[in-house]
Parts: sequence; C-alpha cells; structure tokens
Amino acid sequence: ISKIEDFKAHGGIVMTYCGSKAMSCGSVLLASGSKGYRFVSPRAHVMIHEVSGIEFGKLNDQKNGIKHTEVLNQELFAYLDNAAEKESGYFEALCTKNKNADVFLTAKQCIEHGLVDEIKIPVLKSHIKVEYSIE
Repeated sequence: ISKIEDFKAHGGIVMTYCGSKAMSCGSVLLASGSKGYRFVSPRAHVMIHEVSGIEFGKLNDQKNGIKHTEVLNQELFAYLDNAAEKESGYFEALCTKNKNADVFLTAKQCIEHGLVDEIKIPVLKSHIKVEYSIE
C-alpha cells in the first residue's frame, strides 16, 4: 500500500485497467487508480480476500506474526473501503459473508462495489507538443 501512495503522491492521474484478471494484490492496485480512471474490461474478473500468510519459529514469534498479519488485514480492508468510497468494514464484511474464502467479482460487480469506475477498454491517446528555440 505504501508504494501505491508513493505513485499517487506525484499529483498526477493514475489510470488502472484490468483486461482479464486482477487477483489478490492486483485487485488492490486496480482500485488504487484515480477516481474516474479505473477501468475493467467487460469479461474481466477480480478476486479479493483477506491477507494470507504463514508463521514459523518459536511460539511467541508465531503469535507476534499473527498479530501483525491481523494489523495488515485491517489496513488492507480499510484501504479498499476508502478507495471504493464505502463505509468502514465494507470489504471485511463482504469477505466474512463469503466465509473468508476468495471473493470473485465480475466487471459489473466491481462497479457495484466501487472498485472501478467504468466497464470499458480505454484507449490512451497522447498529444505531445514540442517547443524549442535556438539562441
């Protein structure tokens, strides 16, 4: 999430597009685009889920790792809630409703849940104006 914030900090527009599948972290990246610039193709699928991880080591190390994973999970869901302009706990509840299994969404469902703004294959056109002078 901190890398996404780095990209957004430059102040420009961040366009995101899913043409086929955006799974796990890919769904977070997709939702991270600038409002109005988050696109999904009509046949794309997106999957969200809670944070997954594995812990090794001594018992207390494992307990600390699990506590940290819980913190990351809350941060992840809070980030998605904010990106989709949903109330706090929205995406956590969506995953819980699905028995904490992976939640697969169609393009239309991505719109309904606020992860993207438009079902469309965007065409990016660049217009470059070059000015120079010789002195």
